[in-house]
Amino acid sequence: MANEAAHVLIADDDDGIRFVLEDLLTRLGHGFVSVADGFDALQTLQEQHFDLALLDIRMDGMDGLEVLRNIRKTNPELIVVIITAHGTPDQAMEAIREGAYDYFTKPFEVPELRITIQRALEKKLMMDQIRELESRIENQRIFHEIIGESDAMRQVFSLMERVLDNDVPILITGESGTGKERVAEAIHTKGPRANGPLVKINCAAIPEALLESELFGHEKGSFTGA
Repeated sequence: MANEAAHVLIADDDDGIRFVLEDLLTRLGHGFVSVADGFDALQTLQEQHFDLALLDIRMDGMDGLEVLRNIRKTNPELIVVIITAHGTPDQAMEAIREGAYDYFTKPFEVPELRITIQRALEKKLMMDQIRELESRIENQRIFHEIIGESDAMRQVFSLMERVLDNDVPILITGESGTGKERVAEAIHTKGPRANGPLVKINCAAIPEALLESELFGHEKGSFTGA
Protein backbone atom coordinates (compact mmCIF):
# COMPACT_ATOMS: atom_id res chain seq x y z
CA MET A 1 0.00 0.00 0.00
CA ALA A 2 2.84 2.40 0.82
CA ASN A 3 4.14 1.91 -2.75
CA GLU A 4 0.69 1.60 -4.33
CA ALA A 5 -1.85 4.30 -5.03
CA ALA A 6 -4.06 4.84 -1.99
CA HIS A 7 -7.32 6.75 -1.59
CA VAL A 8 -7.10 9.36 1.17
CA LEU A 9 -9.71 11.59 2.81
CA ILE A 10 -8.57 15.06 3.90
CA ALA A 11 -10.79 16.95 6.36
CA ASP A 12 -9.49 20.38 7.43
CA ASP A 13 -11.13 23.81 7.49
CA ASP A 14 -7.82 25.53 6.69
CA ASP A 15 -7.47 26.08 2.93
CA GLY A 16 -3.69 26.33 3.21
CA ILE A 17 -3.34 23.04 5.09
CA ARG A 18 -5.58 21.26 2.60
CA PHE A 19 -3.47 22.60 -0.27
CA VAL A 20 -0.24 21.32 1.32
CA LEU A 21 -1.77 17.89 1.97
CA GLU A 22 -3.22 17.68 -1.53
CA ASP A 23 0.13 18.62 -3.08
CA LEU A 24 2.00 16.05 -1.01
CA LEU A 25 -0.45 13.24 -1.78
CA THR A 26 -0.30 14.10 -5.48
CA ARG A 27 3.50 13.91 -5.46
CA LEU A 28 3.30 10.57 -3.62
CA GLY A 29 0.97 9.23 -6.30
CA HIS A 30 -2.13 8.89 -4.12
CA GLY A 31 -5.69 9.93 -4.85
CA PHE A 32 -7.69 12.04 -2.42
CA VAL A 33 -10.95 13.77 -1.61
CA SER A 34 -10.70 17.05 0.30
CA VAL A 35 -13.47 18.49 2.52
CA ALA A 36 -13.63 21.42 4.94
CA ASP A 37 -15.79 20.13 7.82
CA GLY A 38 -16.70 17.03 9.79
CA PHE A 39 -20.21 16.63 8.38
CA ASP A 40 -18.89 16.50 4.81
CA ALA A 41 -16.21 14.06 5.96
CA LEU A 42 -18.78 11.60 7.32
CA GLN A 43 -20.96 11.96 4.24
CA THR A 44 -18.00 11.28 1.97
CA LEU A 45 -16.97 8.26 4.03
CA GLN A 46 -20.42 6.78 3.49
CA GLU A 47 -20.14 7.22 -0.27
CA GLN A 48 -16.56 6.11 -0.95
CA HIS A 49 -13.93 3.68 0.29
CA PHE A 50 -10.75 5.17 1.76
CA ASP A 51 -7.45 3.68 2.90
CA LEU A 52 -6.54 6.62 5.14
CA ALA A 53 -8.25 9.66 6.69
CA LEU A 54 -6.41 12.84 7.71
CA LEU A 55 -8.67 14.72 10.15
CA ASP A 56 -8.17 18.16 11.66
CA ILE A 57 -9.03 17.96 15.33
CA ARG A 58 -10.71 21.38 15.30
CA MET A 59 -13.37 22.07 12.68
CA ASP A 60 -16.62 23.99 12.72
CA GLY A 61 -19.80 22.02 13.34
CA MET A 62 -18.27 18.62 14.01
CA ASP A 63 -14.66 18.36 15.12
CA GLY A 64 -12.16 15.66 14.26
CA LEU A 65 -12.65 13.75 17.51
CA GLU A 66 -16.37 13.37 16.87
CA VAL A 67 -15.69 12.25 13.31
CA LEU A 68 -13.13 9.77 14.65
CA ARG A 69 -15.66 8.31 17.10
CA ASN A 70 -18.15 7.86 14.27
CA ILE A 71 -15.50 6.15 12.15
CA ARG A 72 -14.64 3.73 14.93
CA LYS A 73 -18.30 2.68 15.06
CA THR A 74 -19.00 2.44 11.34
CA ASN A 75 -15.61 1.78 9.74
CA PRO A 76 -13.22 0.56 12.44
CA GLU A 77 -10.64 -0.71 9.94
CA LEU A 78 -9.99 2.76 8.49
CA ILE A 79 -6.60 4.21 9.47
CA VAL A 80 -6.99 7.73 10.92
CA VAL A 81 -4.28 10.34 11.44
CA ILE A 82 -5.23 13.43 13.43
CA ILE A 83 -4.01 16.96 12.63
CA THR A 84 -3.67 19.08 15.75
CA ALA A 85 -2.46 22.60 16.53
CA HIS A 86 0.68 23.29 18.52
CA GLY A 87 -0.03 23.31 22.25
CA THR A 88 -2.91 20.78 22.27
CA PRO A 89 -1.17 17.53 23.31
CA ASP A 90 -4.11 16.48 25.51
CA GLN A 91 -6.45 16.41 22.52
CA ALA A 92 -3.90 14.47 20.50
CA MET A 93 -3.58 11.87 23.25
CA GLU A 94 -7.35 11.64 23.51
CA ALA A 95 -7.49 10.97 19.78
CA ILE A 96 -4.97 8.15 20.17
CA ARG A 97 -7.08 6.65 22.96
CA GLU A 98 -10.13 6.91 20.70
CA GLY A 99 -8.36 4.81 18.09
CA ALA A 100 -6.35 7.20 15.88
CA TYR A 101 -3.21 5.63 14.45
CA ASP A 102 -1.05 8.76 14.87
CA TYR A 103 -1.10 12.56 14.84
CA PHE A 104 0.99 15.47 13.65
CA THR A 105 0.97 19.06 14.83
CA LYS A 106 0.67 22.33 12.93
CA PRO A 107 2.89 23.91 11.79
CA PHE A 108 4.55 20.78 10.43
CA GLU A 109 7.52 19.85 8.29
CA VAL A 110 6.53 18.18 5.01
CA PRO A 111 9.23 15.45 5.23
CA GLU A 112 7.92 14.42 8.67
CA LEU A 113 4.37 14.46 7.36
CA ARG A 114 5.41 12.26 4.44
CA ILE A 115 6.86 9.71 6.86
CA THR A 116 3.67 9.73 8.95
CA ILE A 117 1.50 9.10 5.89
CA GLN A 118 3.78 6.35 4.57
CA ARG A 119 3.81 4.58 7.95
CA ALA A 120 0.03 4.81 8.17
CA LEU A 121 -0.36 3.24 4.73
CA GLU A 122 2.15 0.53 5.63
CA LYS A 123 -0.02 -0.20 8.67
CA LYS A 124 -3.05 -0.45 6.37
CA LEU A 125 -1.21 -2.87 4.08
CA MET A 126 -0.16 -5.02 7.03
CA MET A 127 -3.74 -5.17 8.34
CA ASP A 128 -5.04 -6.19 4.90
CA GLN A 129 -2.41 -8.92 4.63
CA ILE A 130 -3.26 -10.24 8.10
CA ARG A 131 -6.97 -10.39 7.26
CA GLU A 132 -6.22 -12.20 3.99
CA LEU A 133 -4.00 -14.70 5.80
CA GLU A 134 -6.64 -15.29 8.48
CA SER A 135 -9.22 -15.90 5.77
CA ARG A 136 -6.98 -18.41 4.02
CA ILE A 137 -6.26 -20.23 7.28
CA GLU A 138 -9.96 -20.39 8.08
CA ASN A 139 -10.77 -21.71 4.62
CA GLN A 140 -8.07 -24.36 5.00
CA ARG A 141 -9.60 -25.33 8.34
CA ILE A 142 -13.03 -25.64 6.75
CA PHE A 143 -11.68 -27.60 3.78
CA HIS A 144 -9.22 -29.80 5.67
CA GLU A 145 -11.47 -32.87 5.60
CA ILE A 146 -11.64 -32.75 1.81
CA ILE A 147 -8.46 -34.40 0.59
CA GLY A 148 -7.09 -33.83 -2.87
CA GLU A 149 -4.04 -32.38 -4.61
CA SER A 150 -5.00 -32.85 -8.26
CA ASP A 151 -5.67 -29.96 -10.61
CA ALA A 152 -9.34 -30.91 -10.58
CA MET A 153 -9.54 -30.69 -6.77
CA ARG A 154 -7.69 -27.37 -6.75
CA GLN A 155 -10.34 -26.11 -9.15
CA VAL A 156 -13.05 -27.38 -6.79
CA PHE A 157 -11.43 -25.56 -3.84
CA SER A 158 -11.17 -22.38 -5.91
CA LEU A 159 -14.86 -22.57 -6.85
CA MET A 160 -15.81 -23.16 -3.22
CA GLU A 161 -13.93 -20.06 -2.10
CA ARG A 162 -15.63 -18.00 -4.80
CA VAL A 163 -19.15 -18.97 -3.70
CA LEU A 164 -18.65 -18.89 0.08
CA ASP A 165 -19.85 -15.32 0.60
CA ASN A 166 -22.68 -15.43 -1.94
CA ASP A 167 -26.18 -15.95 -0.59
CA VAL A 168 -27.47 -17.75 -3.70
CA PRO A 169 -28.66 -21.31 -4.47
CA ILE A 170 -25.81 -23.65 -5.43
CA LEU A 171 -26.23 -26.99 -7.23
CA ILE A 172 -23.41 -29.50 -6.70
CA THR A 173 -23.40 -32.43 -9.11
CA GLY A 174 -21.17 -35.46 -9.48
CA GLU A 175 -21.04 -39.22 -9.36
CA SER A 176 -21.80 -41.12 -6.16
CA GLY A 177 -18.89 -41.08 -3.70
CA THR A 178 -17.10 -38.06 -5.15
CA GLY A 179 -17.61 -35.92 -2.03
CA LYS A 180 -20.61 -33.76 -2.89
CA GLU A 181 -21.88 -33.87 0.70
CA ARG A 182 -18.46 -32.85 2.07
CA VAL A 183 -18.39 -29.88 -0.29
CA ALA A 184 -21.92 -28.87 0.71
CA GLU A 185 -21.03 -29.08 4.42
CA ALA A 186 -17.91 -26.95 3.95
CA ILE A 187 -19.77 -24.27 1.98
CA HIS A 188 -22.57 -24.19 4.56
CA THR A 189 -20.16 -23.97 7.52
CA LYS A 190 -18.28 -21.02 6.04
CA GLY A 191 -21.16 -19.31 4.22
CA PRO A 192 -23.65 -16.60 5.29
CA ARG A 193 -26.17 -19.20 6.53
CA ALA A 194 -23.74 -21.02 8.81
CA ASN A 195 -25.95 -20.38 11.86
CA GLY A 196 -28.95 -21.94 10.15
CA PRO A 197 -29.80 -25.63 9.74
CA LEU A 198 -28.17 -27.86 7.14
CA VAL A 199 -30.95 -30.14 5.91
CA LYS A 200 -29.91 -33.34 4.17
CA ILE A 201 -32.34 -35.28 1.99
CA ASN A 202 -32.03 -38.54 0.09
CA CYS A 203 -32.42 -37.54 -3.55
CA ALA A 204 -32.66 -41.20 -4.55
CA ALA A 205 -35.97 -41.41 -2.68
CA ILE A 206 -37.51 -38.62 -4.79
CA PRO A 207 -38.89 -39.54 -8.23
CA GLU A 208 -36.69 -38.12 -10.99
CA ALA A 209 -39.63 -36.23 -12.49
CA LEU A 210 -40.19 -34.39 -9.20
CA LEU A 211 -36.59 -33.85 -8.08
CA GLU A 212 -36.11 -30.46 -9.72
CA SER A 213 -39.47 -29.25 -8.39
CA GLU A 214 -38.70 -30.37 -4.83
CA LEU A 215 -35.31 -28.69 -4.82
CA PHE A 216 -36.05 -25.45 -6.64
CA GLY A 217 -39.84 -25.08 -6.52
CA HIS A 218 -42.30 -24.77 -9.37
CA GLU A 219 -45.11 -22.65 -10.75
CA LYS A 220 -48.65 -23.81 -10.16
CA GLY A 221 -49.91 -25.93 -13.06
CA SER A 222 -46.45 -26.55 -14.50
CA PHE A 223 -47.10 -30.30 -14.30
CA THR A 224 -49.86 -32.68 -13.26
CA GLY A 225 -50.67 -32.29 -9.55
CA ALA A 226 -48.73 -29.05 -9.18
